[in-house]
Amino acid sequence: MKKLLAIILAALMCASLAACGEGATPQSDATNAEAYGIMQAAQQLMETAGSYSMDMDMVMNMEVAGQKVDVTVDGDMNMVTSSPTEIEFLMNMKTAAAGQEMTVVIYFKDGFAYMDTSGQKMKIAMDLETAMKSASQYQVKFDESAIKTSSIKETADGKELNFEISGDALQSMLGDSISSIQSMAGGDAQITSDKLTYKMLVDKDGAPKSITVYADMSFSMAGETVKATIDMELEVTAIGGVAIEAPADLGSYVETTV
Repeated sequence: MKKLLAIILAALMCASLAACGEGATPQSDATNAEAYGIMQAAQQLMETAGSYSMDMDMVMNMEVAGQKVDVTVDGDMNMVTSSPTEIEFLMNMKTAAAGQEMTVVIYFKDGFAYMDTSGQKMKIAMDLETAMKSASQYQVKFDESAIKTSSIKETADGKELNFEISGDALQSMLGDSISSIQSMAGGDAQITSDKLTYKMLVDKDGAPKSITVYADMSFSMAGETVKATIDMELEVTAIGGVAIEAPADLGSYVETTV
């Protein structure tokens, strides 16, 4: 049961934070196109600024075999992009569940990821594409074709963008997670999501201020079914002018092949 629960937690985190979604029938609603355009412009503004930092809070309420498990994840990330082929980032994450806590610090630079998992320190060779996926794992991204409905609201200092993602697109977004879990644990696995909503607040200059994601999901494998709700908020704390202080003891990390 413990092994299954650990796998389920990993699956839900991967599934809820999938990098992109495709496969839905394109929508004709002009609001979708306008809202998506504003969101893309905000993301591009942040990603091309040279550096940015974000704070993240996530709560997962899960139910398995009649038992309820609450999982919280708190973290922050600093990203510096010197050129398209040269990035540096530092992520700090703390996960708490069932009275247990785990901290993870990931620092990436010059083709290596330095991972400190509750005191276990590893140095892992990592290509740029994999590093970027790791850095963006908590930023839910989707194609315009994935949008079921959307709205744009004016706020005192900008706009509020709201999206609901279509069921077909959600299943496409979960495809890679299903394959990963099947290879981890063997046998058939099924992940479904009944609802995913995405809200972005942008300021009067079009820069992103915060992102809120909510999802209803279920995961089935080996006769067990887990139902979960996921509520995540990302706050953009700085765009530009971010500097990273690398961990002082990088020389003590053990080089590992994974």
